Amino acid sequence: MELSISIESDIDNCINKVLSALDIHDSIKQNFKDIYDLILKEIDKLKFSIGLFSHHMKQQQIKLNEFQTINEQQVKQLQDFATTNAKQLKVLQDLQNLNQDQERSLHEFKDQNTSQRSKIDGLVKKIDSLELSSSIQNITMEAYEVIRLFQFYYVNDAICAINDPKIDNWQKLTDQWCLLEMELLESLKLDQKDVFSDSVQEHPSIVKLVAPIEKELESLIHAPFKLINIRKISNERHGFAHVKMKCVDEQQSFIKHMQNEMYPEEYAHTLIIKQIVSWLLARDRKKL
Repeated sequence: MELSISIESDIDNCINKVLSALDIHDSIKQNFKDIYDLILKEIDKLKFSIGLFSHHMKQQQIKLNEFQTINEQQVKQLQDFATTNAKQLKVLQDLQNLNQDQERSLHEFKDQNTSQRSKIDGLVKKIDSLELSSSIQNITMEAYEVIRLFQFYYVNDAICAINDPKIDNWQKLTDQWCLLEMELLESLKLDQKDVFSDSVQEHPSIVKLVAPIEKELESLIHAPFKLINIRKISNERHGFAHVKMKCVDEQQSFIKHMQNEMYPEEYAHTLIIKQIVSWLLARDRKKL
């Protein structure tokens, strides 16, 4: 027998139909109803539990789907990151290779720069040396002309003042002076390079020759002066050309030039030349 029970059906009618179908007496109707109520309650509980479980499963499925979506996104991001990282590693490797190339180039440049700097320093030193040599040579030539004028205007007068018939000019004085020097070099067993040393120039024989003239010269210039300085400056000038002076005006112009001349620090006779220049200038002023 087919039974159809709707949610809205009356429980009593349903029970009566069941009892009638089963040919059960009305006396047990109430007991059956109680049992059926209990069964329905348990069914409701079961349905409620199933509903809760179904809802829970749906929520879990939603979360699972969300997790899968997130996981797929993370996997995609991880793949993108791996791809990007590989590219960055390639770029980094290229940069490292480039840096190594640049370091090699820098070392090569430093080596070349050091070599070029060394060459430049060498050239600068050569130029400085040439400039100094030229400056020394120039001042040596000019200094010689100063002492020639000093010799002409002062020393010759001092030589004449001693009234020695054998020595009446600078040339005769230096000839006699050189003879004495050669004798002393031989007797003292000295080399030619020692000719201007104190051992030779302060020997009594030479002092006897030049001291009277130096005394007369001091009375003319009002200052002590060693004639050996003229010899030394002349000796250094050996091999250099003379400054040409054909008249007194050129001599005076030259002396004024020497008054303003810049003397190299390495030139040994600066003070002597400046002093002689001042004496020559003073002589010219007295004649004006």
